[in-house]
Amino acid sequence: MTGNPRARMLVVGVLLALFGATPQVATACTAFLLTQNGSRVMGKSYDWHTAYGLLIANQRGVLKTAMVAPGPSAAKWTSRYGSLTFNQYGRELPLGGINEAGVAIEVLWYGGTQLPALDPKKPTLNELQLIQYL
Repeated sequence: MTGNPRARMLVVGVLLALFGATPQVATACTAFLLTQNGSRVMGKSYDWHTAYGLLIANQRGVLKTAMVAPGPSAAKWTSRYGSLTFNQYGRELPLGGINEAGVAIEVLWYGGTQLPALDPKKPTLNELQLIQYL
């Protein structure tokens, strides 16, 4: 087969076809922002194993307390703006949204993320509640 280009192409073609036909799990997300003439459109793909979600209207002036594991102190804050969020795991755990000031944020999955160790002396919040905090 080393000297026959047709045989080599056939083998490569069969391998590519087999690889392409093998089902793959996609657990990735993509966010994008399109701008033109002062207008903006933001979008997101959400490729995850759970399909259900909630659309939540959050009021301004509401006291929030972070949900953290035992040990760290929970951050507390009062929401400055109302917002519209997309939630999947509960009311206070948004995956993305936009507030009254026009700030939009989305959570994206990156499996290689490494976070610094928690400082137990500092108030803490989880990654989903960071969306409401910002």
